[in-house]
Amino acid sequence: MRGTVRPQIKGSNSEPGRYFSLNFFLFLEKFLSERCPSTRNPPDESTPNPRPGSGGIDIRKPTARKGLRLTSDHELQVLEVNKRFYAALEALDLPQMSEVWLHEDWVKCVHPGWGLIVGWDNIFESWERIFRHTREIRIQLSYVTVKIEGLLAWVCCLENISNRFGEGIETAQAFSTNLFMQQDGSWLLIHHHASLTPPSNVQPSAATIQ
Repeated sequence: MRGTVRPQIKGSNSEPGRYFSLNFFLFLEKFLSERCPSTRNPPDESTPNPRPGSGGIDIRKPTARKGLRLTSDHELQVLEVNKRFYAALEALDLPQMSEVWLHEDWVKCVHPGWGLIVGWDNIFESWERIFRHTREIRIQLSYVTVKIEGLLAWVCCLENISNRFGEGIETAQAFSTNLFMQQDGSWLLIHHHASLTPPSNVQPSAATIQ
């Protein structure tokens, strides 16, 4: 990556190559609880379940149902980039992951159970390590919300994770905030923060690796 020498990245002290560590639990900060209340309160029964093949994302379609806000074109664009981010993660595809990020030295990333990673070169190396140590990963998203303010947009969601490494499988859930910035007409990821939830905080996910 441009011939630079990258500092060592510190992840979980016991599972440095995993996307998440079950030994490290953090609640998402005040930002998430204020900006994305739907991640704390389950949606009403009228909220549809994600369809197979939808990338695990539940986007409520415009209907005449009372109180349902229509999704704007810009919000749909942001949600599409968010979907591509998780598609790259599931595919363990570094070039695809690289396409959705802004390549600057100030972008930030916090994987579940990891410390803060600053700069695209270091973030790229972290994905490289995760992909190298992961046989298969599936992430089903729920409680997805999107907000746009000027050139910035953020998507909040709950990640239902199934991770295969070696001969084992682990499952977990994490609250995630993905922050995007519009540049030259495209939305690019500038911050990914995922925090694991204690098992009692959210109902267990039905998502499993088949």
